Amino acid sequence: MNQITDGIYLKSKASRVGTGHTASNVTFRSFYLVRSAGERVECFLLDDKLNPTGIKESLTPGELTQKGWQHLPQLQKRYPGICAKLDAPPAVKEPAQAPQARPTPPPPAAKPESPPPAQKRDKPEGEEGNWWELTAKGSGGLFKK
Repeated sequence: MNQITDGIYLKSKASRVGTGHTASNVTFRSFYLVRSAGERVECFLLDDKLNPTGIKESLTPGELTQKGWQHLPQLQKRYPGICAKLDAPPAVKEPAQAPQARPTPPPPAAKPESPPPAQKRDKPEGEEGNWWELTAKGSGGLFKK
């Protein structure tokens, strides 16, 4: 049986991205926290700031050795803190409270009464209106003889 050291491991994968003359070689790096769990090892994917992402994989020690992951002893001092985050119980989420009834708005204030429309003044019989009023009546009285 292979002996696996608990700690943080690095998985590197070289790949070619793009097509044609814009293609370039890129190395993808993934960090994993690896800890023993009986006959198997648990591998937790970490983000770029070494925080757990919630993605977990369970492997045998032989499978882990075949993957070619590299142990990073320089990050060993961060291992207990990351394990504490994994072992911490998930935050208890309380259900949202029922929506509160909105208070009924007061009735709209009554509009002040508008003044009555201005009364048209009566024209005397002999007075003629403006020329545009005459055109609506016809052109017969437009010109005086």
